[in-house]
Amino acid sequence: MKITLRPVNEADFKIIEPLYVASFPAEERRDVKDLTERALDHSDPFFSLQVIEDDGVTAGFVTMWRLPFVDYIEHLAVEPAKRGTGIGAEALAIIKDKAKRPILLEVERPDLAPDRGLAERRIEFYKRLGFRVIDTVDYIQPPYAKNLPEVPMLLMSDQPIADIDTVVSHLKTIVYNQ
Repeated sequence: MKITLRPVNEADFKIIEPLYVASFPAEERRDVKDLTERALDHSDPFFSLQVIEDDGVTAGFVTMWRLPFVDYIEHLAVEPAKRGTGIGAEALAIIKDKAKRPILLEVERPDLAPDRGLAERRIEFYKRLGFRVIDTVDYIQPPYAKNLPEVPMLLMSDQPIADIDTVVSHLKTIVYNQ
């Protein structure tokens, strides 16, 4: 297994789009057209979509935002047949190595998740990789579109964040246009 990350190209969306839609509920993802346009633009100084490859074969993707003070992982998904093989952990290790600053992400609250066990396993996965729940803020993910609801979530980071309120403000302004 050799995991690499590379910028997305248009052909990648044959695999990424169905994986994106299947991996995240509508209220936790942006419109596919918006995602595609944003990812292929490559001029946004904040946003990137990286393809996760396993020995040169697309195995998943990660969407990230370079925000002031942190790198924010918006979405990380691995092909269902390849989950549990270490691909996601290796991709996160590569991201952490390149970032050299805190990485922030959102996870479903187990007490509110449709599948509590899955939400708990996801949190444990990130904890094994050095992430910790930030329990000093009650976080609500803003809606991606007017017809979608807000979603209570937990924030996790791999390093302490000095001013989480400012980071959340940047997150809402830059990522969610709030």
